[in-house]
Amino acid sequence: MPGKVLGLSPLSDTGTITLLMQEDNVTGLQIRKEGEWVPVKPIPNALVVNVGDVIEILSNGKYKSIEHRAVTIETKARISFATSRCGS
Repeated sequence: MPGKVLGLSPLSDTGTITLLMQEDNVTGLQIRKEGEWVPVKPIPNALVVNVGDVIEILSNGKYKSIEHRAVTIETKARISFATSRCGS
């Protein structure tokens, strides 16, 4: 029932780096840019790399931990796989 759910609430990754494999041709990941939600279009055979809060802190803000969310799509099923690294 995609019409009944949003997906994941907006968040930033708390660790260092998150790798995300999106399903081709199914847009469900969005980032907040200048106050607006922008879809991240999947690129075939590519990974999305999210910089986490720890990297933003360690880089003194040079690399930003972006706020993002996952949304459902009424007409397509969506599967994504994410893994993150929190530290040593």
